[in-house]
Amino acid sequence: MTDPDKSDQISDSPIEAKTQVASFISGGGTQQAILAVTDGVLGAGALIMLGVWGGNMLDDRFHTAPWISLVLSLGLGGLGLARLVSKANQLDVGKLPPQEPK
Repeated sequence: MTDPDKSDQISDSPIEAKTQVASFISGGGTQQAILAVTDGVLGAGALIMLGVWGGNMLDDRFHTAPWISLVLSLGLGGLGLARLVSKANQLDVGKLPPQEPK
């Protein structure tokens, strides 16, 4: 019986696992694109949640429900979308800084 290719498996050793993760992050092309898109999507989601949370707090304080919450969540959602598009454009033309292996 042949052993499966060990480069496709994550090791049980913490040191080897960290090395494999670092090699994934420092890899080019598809891996860098996946990480950039993930960063953009999570960033946009976090900004929307921040807008909803902050808007709800301000709506409770000023008794303006739901207007401040709507304005903040839409505004920060637009900012998150602009950040995502900016990252995608940088990735498309190769402007993202190269990742150095650790």
